[in-house]
Amino acid sequence: MTWEDRDAFNQFCAALIADYRPEGATETQLAQAIAEDNWRVNRARALEHNLFALGSASYTSVADSDNPQIDAALAQAQTFRDESKTFALITLYEQRIYRNLHRNVDRLHQLQSERRAARAQALAELIELKEFNRARGKADMPANPDGHFLLNGFVFSDAEIDLATFRRRRANLHATASNLSPSRLNPLYPTLHKDAA
Repeated sequence: MTWEDRDAFNQFCAALIADYRPEGATETQLAQAIAEDNWRVNRARALEHNLFALGSASYTSVADSDNPQIDAALAQAQTFRDESKTFALITLYEQRIYRNLHRNVDRLHQLQSERRAARAQALAELIELKEFNRARGKADMPANPDGHFLLNGFVFSDAEIDLATFRRRRANLHATASNLSPSRLNPLYPTLHKDAA
């Protein structure tokens, strides 16, 4: 690559990698592979366009029909006929890249889903542990020197734990309230049933 192409490549890959928000070496490697495969697909498309541009420059003067649209169409047809093997190779190249690309995207999504589930489980365990200690009148488990808690390889801040605890309590209250019938909430409120006369 030229320095300009290398710079464009690096910017393109960095933007795609940032979109996938990978964590850890494996996710980052998959995100890098996905970005590079997208670059390759774009390059294959550019090659196809360039072949038609080259053919247009070569064959337009041969047609010479005094109609630019007809000349361009004939030049494209001539290019496709003369470069059919090259176009077939580009298509094969794209298909292979797409298979690899989709396989890597699926694998990355799977890893990220597993990581998120493991992190949510660790957070739930940490909340239960803190609530258990509070119910028993014990001190919270000690935080790291930076004020964060570490469990199962995941790091949580006090604010994150408090927010998750609040959301959990709110969901529990909502579930409890949903299970109560209106007549239990207010004895004067009549219970409505579909089969009531």
